Amino acid sequence: MHKHFVPTAIAALKLIFFRKTTKSNWLALKTLEYYCDELNLLADAETVAFHVEAQSAFALVPQFRKLDSMATNEIEKYLQGRR
Repeated sequence: MHKHFVPTAIAALKLIFFRKTTKSNWLALKTLEYYCDELNLLADAETVAFHVEAQSAFALVPQFRKLDSMATNEIEKYLQGRR
């Protein structure tokens, strides 16, 4: 995914996963799956970590792990400041 679209993708996932009107996680999981598989959201771990932190969307990290644990490990390293 191009770096310019990452903040929008993080904001959309945050909204879909954590909105109180969302009845189930099916839509959120399918959206995350599409972003990761088709648009390659987790390819740039540093950019994803930056925008997760900037938007305080830390609760998305366990959701990322469901699809790509290796990329999520890299994101966590950036979030912990070990990179």
